[in-house]
Amino acid sequence: MYVRKAEFAGSFYPGTKDDLLKSIESSFSRVKKIETGKRVMGIISPHAGYVYSGITAAHGYSVIDPETETAIILAPSHKANFNCGNYIAPAVYETPLGNVKTEDSFVDYLKGSSVFSEIRRIDELEHSHEVQIPFLQYVLKDFTVFPVILGTNNIKTLREIAEKLYEAVSKSSKKISVIMSADLSHFHIYDKAEKIDSLFIKCAESFDECELDDMLSSEKIESCGHASIVCGFILLKLLGAEKLISLNYMNSGDRTGDKSRVVGYYSAAVV
Repeated sequence: MYVRKAEFAGSFYPGTKDDLLKSIESSFSRVKKIETGKRVMGIISPHAGYVYSGITAAHGYSVIDPETETAIILAPSHKANFNCGNYIAPAVYETPLGNVKTEDSFVDYLKGSSVFSEIRRIDELEHSHEVQIPFLQYVLKDFTVFPVILGTNNIKTLREIAEKLYEAVSKSSKKISVIMSADLSHFHIYDKAEKIDSLFIKCAESFDECELDDMLSSEKIESCGHASIVCGFILLKLLGAEKLISLNYMNSGDRTGDKSRVVGYYSAAVV
């Protein structure tokens, strides 16, 4: 079986088990718990280095359903250009906290589809799904993952990807959670970033993938998780989700003190 190495251990997050656990535990110690009232079906989670976005990520993982058996991770491509969703399975994802298997039952429904590819190199180049896995290992016990790297922001294609994933999920008896990997605005001064990101949050809280896609496409708001959130909203609605609850926002300036060129981080729960 193919073992997907922890390509970004030691850079985006600590490379040893002890240091990684300390980092995650430190992030969770800063969480202000918000009651969601219903089972959380999915979360938006940032994908920057843990020193920058770990606290925001921990807010999302603090409310994820602890009985989750399979986590679908929807993540944007930062390095490769392609017009579909990419997965690798069967495979094992390696992290300093141990190995996590992929949910191989989904492959029967996705293999051969025009909106999915299976290219290992695309997966190996990407960090935005990998950084989610140690947080999942911290909060869940026995689970599988199914990361999908999204190479397009085209809403028609994203809808087709979501519908194919729903077909696979609907045949599974396992409890599913959806992780939407996304950061917000990039490299503005602090005050401008907060204004842009507050508009994004207001839009996200409407839980309307078409409005969100329009706002992102017109560059009125920003997110390098355009594809993951739009696709995630479509999939979560098919699964019965009804609303989004914001959990935490901060930007890199809050962590480093440098407010001249910041990146925004956001976590939210979908119920």
